[in-house]
Amino acid sequence: SKPINQPNQELMRKGEEAMSSKLWEVAAHHYECLLTSEDLDDKQRAMASIRLAEAMIRDGKSTQALELLEQSQLQEHSETRFWRGQALAATGRFAQAVETLKQQLTSELPSLAVHRLEAGLTASSLELALDQPQEALKTLSLVSQGTEGIQSQRIRLRQIHILLDLGRTEEARELMPSKEQLETNLQSEADFTEAAILLREQNHEGAAQLYQQLVENPQNLSLRQFHESWIGWTDALLGQGMDTEAAELLLDYLQKHPESGLLEEVFKRLLTALPEQPAPSDPILTRLETWITPTELPALGLIPNEECLAVSAWPTVSDFNDLTAFSLYVRAVGLHRQESLESAHEAEMLLNRLWLEFPTHFLASRALLTKARWHLDANQLEDAHYLLLALRETATSPLIKGRAAFLQAHSIAGTGSKPIEAAELYQKSSEFLQGQEADTARFNGALIQLIQSETVPSAPETPEIKD
Repeated sequence: SKPINQPNQELMRKGEEAMSSKLWEVAAHHYECLLTSEDLDDKQRAMASIRLAEAMIRDGKSTQALELLEQSQLQEHSETRFWRGQALAATGRFAQAVETLKQQLTSELPSLAVHRLEAGLTASSLELALDQPQEALKTLSLVSQGTEGIQSQRIRLRQIHILLDLGRTEEARELMPSKEQLETNLQSEADFTEAAILLREQNHEGAAQLYQQLVENPQNLSLRQFHESWIGWTDALLGQGMDTEAAELLLDYLQKHPESGLLEEVFKRLLTALPEQPAPSDPILTRLETWITPTELPALGLIPNEECLAVSAWPTVSDFNDLTAFSLYVRAVGLHRQESLESAHEAEMLLNRLWLEFPTHFLASRALLTKARWHLDANQLEDAHYLLLALRETATSPLIKGRAAFLQAHSIAGTGSKPIEAAELYQKSSEFLQGQEADTARFNGALIQLIQSETVPSAPETPEIKD
């Protein structure tokens, strides 16, 4: 390779500085200028193209990067497969990305070993996203070969978490390294992993102590691990029957981290900690009320369409607030449990507001499903069936569609008036549900058909669908 001339050296330097400063667009500009030079040999041109592709990927222009990486002069470059895999992942083509990245792992050519660790970790993460945990474990085992020190230990901790997700707690325990084997910088991450194992081993007291230490001293934890430590601490308290303490911890967390990405997990546990019949002054319901901001809906009025041929009275809303949406739902469920006419009315109004103000939030369809169940419990079948039909036709979640069909089927089967329709609805629900819920739907549908053919007296099973 011939020496790069001074102007081109300067462009390369500026590109590298911009990359170091995470100024991806600026870096791409410098590399594009460099590639216009005719005074580059093939090796220098290939390196500039690889760096340009990297800048594009980091700048969210992965489609353009893929086109660049298809150039013939880059096909044998040591970094091409890695960046092609990253670009494929960024465009949502996970399976192709995994295949490409694992080629980087299995290649016997020393020149292609560059980015081997990063390729393996990315591939395993994508396999988890594709619901292929076993493949992710195999990939991590492959990456660990020839890997030493802190990276090898970090890979082992990742494997342990996958094993825990698979319910293989004993294997996870066997793989867990001792503190003496770990690098100092990994001690907090190892404590996080140890706490997760203790929780699965039902050692709730030990898990609570470790999680509490991590929350109070989160040094060297990732932001997600820090937030998950709060969740783990809560689970450890709930496991000891300390619902009140768990609720206080969750409310404290929400007060400090109202924009957390784990709000769904937090509110799911708040529902668990909520008493079966909460008092009007229940601390959970009281705190939730403070997070339910005043409605921002404008007054209803006539809104002409573009051709001014029709009018509408549908309000528009600004971007929703996740904390408010979750607070509306959980407070509504809590109020409904109080079993008074006043609280029941307020609960329904809260769900109405959730559906109206947050129509694109996943809780909107759950709110309608909950209202439908309340109507069924009150024997208000017509109102319930109207909501369930709407959910079956408009919900985007397969689970909500399936549960709506199941509840409607169960309601119809209970009246005994339209058994064939009930059987068909059970069958439809089984196509959307999974696991035991799907099995119950298929069983109930088959049972109704058997009753119709042989007049065997029986009743369909009732599903357990929690708030």
